[in-house]
Amino acid sequence: MGCLRGEGDKWIYLKNYLKFYYYIKNMKQSIMIIGGGQLCLMMCEESYKLKDNIDKIYIYCDKLNTPCSYIDFIKYNYIELIIDDYNNENKINEIASKCNY
Repeated sequence: MGCLRGEGDKWIYLKNYLKFYYYIKNMKQSIMIIGGGQLCLMMCEESYKLKDNIDKIYIYCDKLNTPCSYIDFIKYNYIELIIDDYNNENKINEIASKCNY
């Protein structure tokens, strides 16, 4: 018994979608956040729930004394704090090239 017209295309689409979903679900993400203020701190604290899906979080800020500098970097071992000038485009581009988002 053959497929109705278009039914085979639906199965191919579904099969490709499931492959893509499995790939994205099992892929670890790297994220860059510019600015180490309170919003960044709250995002990092909440990221602990998703730590299995996170490869690295890069926090780029210009001062050492920011709310994110008080993160427990032993517990959040996937977070890296980078202190540098915001006008340093080379450093920002270097970190951004390592990130998915």
